[in-house]
Amino acid sequence: MEAPYVIVVQGPRNSGKTTVIKSLVRHYTRQKLTDVRGPITLRANRSLRLCFYECPTEMSAMIDLAKIADLALIVIDASVGFELETFEFISILQNHGMPCVMGILTHLDQFKEASTLRKIKKVMKKRFWAEVYNGAKLFYLSGLKNDLYTDREIHNFTRFISVLKWKEMTWRQEHSYILADRFEMKRDTGESAFYGYIRGCPSNENNFFIPGYGEFEMTNISEIQDPVPQIEAQKKKKTHRTLKQKERALYAPSSNIGMLKYDNNTGYINLPDQYVMFTKHQGENIEEFTPGQKMVRELQEADRTLEDKLAQREDLALVDDIQVRAESSESEIEEENHLKELAEEIKTKLPKKEVQEYTINDTVVTDLTTLVYGKKSQGAKKVMEKDTLDSFKERYKPRFDSLDNYIKAVKNRFMAGSDYKEEIEKEAEDDMDGEDIEKEIEDAPKSEKNGIPKGTYVKIEIKGMSEELFEKIVPECPILLCGLKPLENSLGYVRARFKKHRWAKKILKNNDPLVISMGWRRFQTIPIFCTEDSGTDRLRMVKYTPKFGFCMMVFYGPLSAVNTPIMAIQDLEGKDFRISGSGIILELNSQFSIMKKLKLIGEPYKVFKNTAFVKGMFNSQLEVTRFEGAKIKTVSGIRGMIKKSSRDGIGPPGTYRATFEDKILMSDIIFLRTYYEIKPEKFYNPIINYAKQRLLKTTSQIRTERGIVAPDNEDSHYNPVIREKKEFTPFKVPKKLEEELPFKSKQKLTQPKQRDETDVKIMLNDREKKIAFFLQRLGTVKNMRVKHEKEKKEKYDEEIAKKQKKEDDAKREALSRKIKERKMKKNFHK
Repeated sequence: MEAPYVIVVQGPRNSGKTTVIKSLVRHYTRQKLTDVRGPITLRANRSLRLCFYECPTEMSAMIDLAKIADLALIVIDASVGFELETFEFISILQNHGMPCVMGILTHLDQFKEASTLRKIKKVMKKRFWAEVYNGAKLFYLSGLKNDLYTDREIHNFTRFISVLKWKEMTWRQEHSYILADRFEMKRDTGESAFYGYIRGCPSNENNFFIPGYGEFEMTNISEIQDPVPQIEAQKKKKTHRTLKQKERALYAPSSNIGMLKYDNNTGYINLPDQYVMFTKHQGENIEEFTPGQKMVRELQEADRTLEDKLAQREDLALVDDIQVRAESSESEIEEENHLKELAEEIKTKLPKKEVQEYTINDTVVTDLTTLVYGKKSQGAKKVMEKDTLDSFKERYKPRFDSLDNYIKAVKNRFMAGSDYKEEIEKEAEDDMDGEDIEKEIEDAPKSEKNGIPKGTYVKIEIKGMSEELFEKIVPECPILLCGLKPLENSLGYVRARFKKHRWAKKILKNNDPLVISMGWRRFQTIPIFCTEDSGTDRLRMVKYTPKFGFCMMVFYGPLSAVNTPIMAIQDLEGKDFRISGSGIILELNSQFSIMKKLKLIGEPYKVFKNTAFVKGMFNSQLEVTRFEGAKIKTVSGIRGMIKKSSRDGIGPPGTYRATFEDKILMSDIIFLRTYYEIKPEKFYNPIINYAKQRLLKTTSQIRTERGIVAPDNEDSHYNPVIREKKEFTPFKVPKKLEEELPFKSKQKLTQPKQRDETDVKIMLNDREKKIAFFLQRLGTVKNMRVKHEKEKKEKYDEEIAKKQKKEDDAKREALSRKIKERKMKKNFHK
């Protein structure tokens, strides 16, 4: 037997989640919910039970509901578009196993034009398919009627739920859990009791883990009556496809159903004022009442109708020795024959006195039952025809015409005969079910070994939860009692493949605390990011996560099975997109070796042909001995190896002798690439829901809160590189070689001619002086004219520039206005 499927209704605030649940409950049960709080379990049809839960916007509640959801209903406000909570919840579903997802588009009545509405539907559907998968169902709820969505739209929506193929998650098949729909606390014993269906797999745990509250020891678990029992299929009987009104079950202990309301420990029934009456006590004297009290009592007594008074009388006269016969259809005759055969089989088991009571004419009893009760009896197929009813009225002569008393008298007259079919069938079914009972007895040890089967409604009592902690439990946030495997109770190091979410605002830094959601648990830890070097098993630490690629993440926390998905969150209450990344577990171990790259730098002290003494890389002879045989390399790419430490007196302490492939220069820089081990921090901080928790903060968050400026390290600045200008010795070619060279290859050293810088002083006569003075005056006039024209032109250019600037500003404002309108339309479509 399957537990009711959990349907999580998620959406941002004021998107219509509560109205959707109320409309669905109204459709399935014909009952009205005044408020929606906690799980709401109902019977959808004879073989399907559903449990609705409204998802809040808290990240912890969204994570818990995403892990147990069989169907997620994403409610989207069409007038606003997709909001941040919707994208977060879809990402959580994708990380923890994607269940069935359906979308609901609300507030469509705010679009008055049909063309705009069609465009919005098309854009929303395309975006929804991009986030979930192509072909995902998206339903449209146009408007409200009596504060609920229209019956036709809800009916079309429920048809898809009834034919849905429910997915089975591997994680849930291996773990048992209970979604508590009611909880109470025993003050005298200090034990807490939780009620709910066992889901996932059969439960045989002694301890239960409640996410956000901790692990508690179970004292007792007992199977109790199912509030919404599943209707068993009846053999050899045709069942109705739809549920009868009495079969429409609804169980919502935390919500208000009509006038019924549950509290944590008790239940209340709220009666309207018109139904509140005075209680009549024994021995009270009406004469002692005031005139007003007498009037109220008389008005209450006047509410009794004439039929209620007549129903107390039993003076209905019934004419005896009269048989009412009716024409039975072929189906009725076949059923009567079948019942007679069953009766013959069990007559031997009954006493003779009881057998004589069943000798009444079968046709008479069937017809009388149909006539008296006005509906089909047990096994009857057809209501009596009108002419038979007329003859019945003629033969029975009551002393009064009260219909209720009429029916009561006839029912009492033939009560024994009208129930004989039910007794026959009941005994026959008991005989037929004998084999099933024996089979259950044989399978009993097996069920006890496997635990309480899933789908069973149980009451779980735990101890260790204080009253202060119990008072923090609210039905708006889900309460899960989860079973843990033995592996999941131990702590250790976990290595996972991790990727930053594409919508996360910042990349993640090494050793910054993260909140990890893994399995049933949520906890804060300090991860170390690393990569796996190709060709080796070395895990090399990286400072930041790649922007678009995968990396490794090692952290300390509770262990879980390999291939379990994980999700990381840096800030649970942030305003931006809160999911930082996701990954999957690859390996579990007590310790991981993570290496950090270290580069040691040295410079030559003495250089020989293929040998050189290097200084500045180590500080002592002991360090040199540790790295003997290590590979080194120069900037120019010449490879080498460390040989031995230098003798006393050659270079400063730490100088060593090294060999190279070729002769190096004194200006070369020598590198030694090494690695040293880093151990992850053993930090594990479980996330709690019952109090405001102080989580570990990142360094940037602390600096921002306290107004601390980041330390200014001089080594972090990019200073200009000043290099000494090196003078190289001139290249000399031997004379004999130069003589043998051709003319083109010979050096051609020619000295430049020297310039005679002696100046000759020029003396002017009177005529030349006059000419020079005249030319000077002409130049002055020309310069003044050019200056005047230049000023005039600058003034004209300034006026033109002002006009042009005004035109450019107007164009720029118009263009910016268009760009803003396009961005608003684009964001609206997204």
